[in-house]
Amino acid sequence: MSKLSPPRRAPAPTAFGLLMLPGLVVALGLAIVWVAQLDNGPLAAYSIVNIGLCLVGVFFSFVNGFRPVAMAFYVFVLAWLGIAPVYQLTTGILVWGDRVDNHSSEHIQFALTLTTLFVVFFSTGYAFAFSSRGRSRSTIVRRAYLGVLLVVTVALAVVAVARAGGPAVMFSSRSQRLENVLSDGLAEGGVNAALTRVAPVAFAVAFALLAIHALRCAGGWREAPLRNRAMLLLAIGIAILVANPFSNSRFIGAVAWGSIALALCMPRSQRAGAWIAVLGLVGVLVFYPLANAFRSADGEARTGVDAFSSGDFDGFQQIVNTIALVEGQGHSGGRYLISAVGFFVPRSLWPAKAQPAAFEVSQSAGYWFNNLSLPFHAEIYLEFGLIGVIIASVALGAIARRSDDAWIRADGSRWFVVAPLLAISMLGIMRGPVGSLIPIYGTAIVVLLLGVKSVQEATGRMPYLTARSGSRQYDPSSLSASAGENLRRPPAG
Repeated sequence: MSKLSPPRRAPAPTAFGLLMLPGLVVALGLAIVWVAQLDNGPLAAYSIVNIGLCLVGVFFSFVNGFRPVAMAFYVFVLAWLGIAPVYQLTTGILVWGDRVDNHSSEHIQFALTLTTLFVVFFSTGYAFAFSSRGRSRSTIVRRAYLGVLLVVTVALAVVAVARAGGPAVMFSSRSQRLENVLSDGLAEGGVNAALTRVAPVAFAVAFALLAIHALRCAGGWREAPLRNRAMLLLAIGIAILVANPFSNSRFIGAVAWGSIALALCMPRSQRAGAWIAVLGLVGVLVFYPLANAFRSADGEARTGVDAFSSGDFDGFQQIVNTIALVEGQGHSGGRYLISAVGFFVPRSLWPAKAQPAAFEVSQSAGYWFNNLSLPFHAEIYLEFGLIGVIIASVALGAIARRSDDAWIRADGSRWFVVAPLLAISMLGIMRGPVGSLIPIYGTAIVVLLLGVKSVQEATGRMPYLTARSGSRQYDPSSLSASAGENLRRPPAG
C-alpha cells in the first residue's frame, strides 16, 4: 500500500500508551517540584494545575490514536503558557524589560486563572462534543476548481517573487524581503501585504493539501495518473518558494510545512503521536526561539532557559496587560473580531476597521511597538469577558474534537481534509492576535473547503478509502456530481 493510500480502519489501541504512563507521572512530579519554588501559594497552585491539565491532555491526544488538533493545543499551551510563565514568575523577569513587580498580584493571579479556565472548558467542549459518526461524507476534489486554483496560485507566486526582487530574495531573510518590497514605494500593509505575503502562502498551502487529497482519492502515488503526481510536486515546489522559513514568519512556515507534512504522512498511531508530542515540545521550547535567526541578517536568537523571558514567550505578560486594559476601559464588545473576520475589506471602504487587538493592548501598557502576541482567550476576554471565554473555549474544543474524530477514522470527510491545517493553525490561533493571523489561516481553510465535494456509495463504503472495489477500479477524483451514480452500481464480478 502506498504511503499516500490511507489505512482502511482506525488504529487499534496497543499497550504502548500504558508504557507512557510512568513518564506522565514523572513529568507531573518534576513539575510540582519546580513550581514549588514559587513563594506565592495561589500562583503555585494555578501553575501546577495548568501544567498538569496540559500534560494529561497531551497523553490523551495519542493514547487511543494520534489526535493532531488536540495535540497542537495542549503542547503549545503547556510550553508557552505553562512552563514559560513559571520561569518568569520565579525569576521575577517578564518580557520587554518588564518585571512581575510592576503588576498587581491580583492581575497576575487572574491571568493564571483565566488560562486555567480556558484549558478546562476547551477540554470540556472536546470531551462532550457530539460525535460526527454516521454523518460524515467522504469527499473528492473538484477537478475544474483544482485547475483554476493552480493558475491563481502560480500567478500569486509570480507577483510575490517579482515584488520581492527575484527568487534569491525569497530565500534571504524576512527583513531583506520586506526592504525590497517597500523600496518600490509600496505600503507595508493593505493590498501590498495581501499580494506579497498573505494570498501567496494561503493559496499555496490550500493547493498543496488539495493535491494530496486528489492523489489519495486516485489510489495513491503508485496508482494515480501522472497528472496527479505532477500536480503534487508542483504544489510542493510553489510552497517551497513562497512559504519557506527564511523570508516568512515562523508561524507561516509552521502552518505551511506542518500541515503539508501531516497530510502527506498521515500519522494516526499511538507511537507516532508520542513522538510528535516530544518533537512538539522541543520545537516550541527550543527551536521556536532559535528560528529568530531567520528574521534578519544578524541571525540573533536567545537560547536556553533565558529564552523564556524573551519576546517569543510574551503570552502570559500580554494576558496580564489585557486584564489591566479591561479594568481601565471595559470590554470592547467584539469590534476586533468583527474587523478580523472582515480582513478582506479594504480600509478605504471601512475606515472604522480596527487594528489587531494587540496594538491597543501594547499601547495601553506603554510599549513603543505593537508587534506582540495576544493569546486567544485573552482577546476573547477583552471582547466579551469571562462568559465569552467560556463559550469560545467550549466551541473551540468541540471543533477540535470533530476534526480529530474524522482524522482517527480517516473518513475522507471535509473535517478530515482540513484537520492538518486546523491542527497547525491552532498554534497561530493560540498565539494571536486573531486580526493579524486569520487572513492567512482563514483564507487557506476557506479555499481548501471550497475545493472538495461529498460523494458516498449506497453501500456505505467511502470511495476515499478504497481505490478498488471487487475487480472494478474506481477513480473518485474524476467523478462529477452526475458521475457519482456509477458508485451506486454493484461492482462487476
